[in-house]
Amino acid sequence: MLITQTELLSSEELAEIQNLLPLLDFTDTANLHPGQDNKEAFKDDNAIYIGQTVANAFSRLTDLKLMIQPGQIENWLISKTEAGEKFKVHQDNPKLGHYSVSVFLSDDFEGGEICLKPVGEINRFKPPAGSAVLYDTGTPHCVSPVTKGVRYVMVFWVKSACLDPDMRETLGLLMRSYKMLEADKLTTSWESFETAEEDPNFLLGRAINRLLQKYAPGYN
Repeated sequence: MLITQTELLSSEELAEIQNLLPLLDFTDTANLHPGQDNKEAFKDDNAIYIGQTVANAFSRLTDLKLMIQPGQIENWLISKTEAGEKFKVHQDNPKLGHYSVSVFLSDDFEGGEICLKPVGEINRFKPPAGSAVLYDTGTPHCVSPVTKGVRYVMVFWVKSACLDPDMRETLGLLMRSYKMLEADKLTTSWESFETAEEDPNFLLGRAINRLLQKYAPGYN
């Protein structure tokens, strides 16, 4: 079970997005899901630009990509939650993807925490604007009522290129280890096959490549 918070947007990207938020049309009710009683933005040019900016920023998260081996970003939406509004407890449909991501585009509001309860204890998040919370799709969650201000969040879903969750975790560990070795050793080419095949860095990289080809062919 994966739940993590991370910085996502640069200060420049966040400022540009926040300038566009007042221009969005939040009257789209076509895709509201159970538990949602707020507004969703029409995907006009401004919304699409925000979506592309967030997707590009997500692609820079190298360590997270090693953990989940993303294939593609699936459906996405930008929501606006005003004072008195909330999300009731619900579970995202696993068909949407393997991971759900909530990107906070504002933080000048009160309330509005995303509350996740995989098992046992409730995990509560209200990170600074520009940050993202990623969790396994299907994790029961809700958003506490906003009591002051306006909460803007972009939500999207990611399908992993590796469909086997156990292999996904194994690949994540191997790829992170390989990255550490590379950073320390800085070896990506060898003088001969003999020297390469005596180097554990080379052998680990070869094993990872073979596993990716078999279990995560869509990884990029």
